[in-house]
Amino acid sequence: MSTHPTRPNFSYHLTPKADTDEALSHEPSQKTSFWKTCFWISLLLTILQIPALFFTANQNELSSQPSPTNIHTTKITFEPDPHFQNLTTQEDVLAAWSIHNLPGLINLPDPTPGKHVYILSAFHQLLCLRTIHLSLFQLQNGISQPVDNDQITTCFNYLRHGIMCAGDVALEGPDPDTEGGGAQRGLTGKGQVHECKVWEEIVEWQVGHGVHNDQIYI
Repeated sequence: MSTHPTRPNFSYHLTPKADTDEALSHEPSQKTSFWKTCFWISLLLTILQIPALFFTANQNELSSQPSPTNIHTTKITFEPDPHFQNLTTQEDVLAAWSIHNLPGLINLPDPTPGKHVYILSAFHQLLCLRTIHLSLFQLQNGISQPVDNDQITTCFNYLRHGIMCAGDVALEGPDPDTEGGGAQRGLTGKGQVHECKVWEEIVEWQVGHGVHNDQIYI
């Protein structure tokens, strides 16, 4: 009896030379196509990210600029302001609004001095209100002046946004000085107490960052 182990049977098949050459010739082409695809996809993604990078940089720049965030609040009773009463001429109207030092532009630090000129929204709203007040005064007194209807419309919309943004929820009852009683008493807001930001602190910040006439580039 033979003690030699049984050898497994292996079958060998020769691959035709033509098939081998064809397979080898396709391999580099497939690799090249793969890397080309990766390159173009990467380039496309990079291009798509460029606007986002610019937007983020601009937002970071604005958010890094100083702003009056530490303004205190105080309770203010709304009463008629003598500065805005008995105005009989355009000069009176302009003089009344001059107490707010409009337009109140500010210049924030930037590598190029005088480049970044801004306005606080509160001053922008006052500027719009002055424009409407002056136009209404001219209309009521028959003063012929060109009126920029687009500007007036823009101001109305801007003031609407500003009022809704501030969202003053102080409760206002009937004016005690109004004649009559009950529903006949007017809701003028006179004598009502509101929680307000200290305006003097806002003005102080604005003056500290104010723009001189020779710095305005807008």
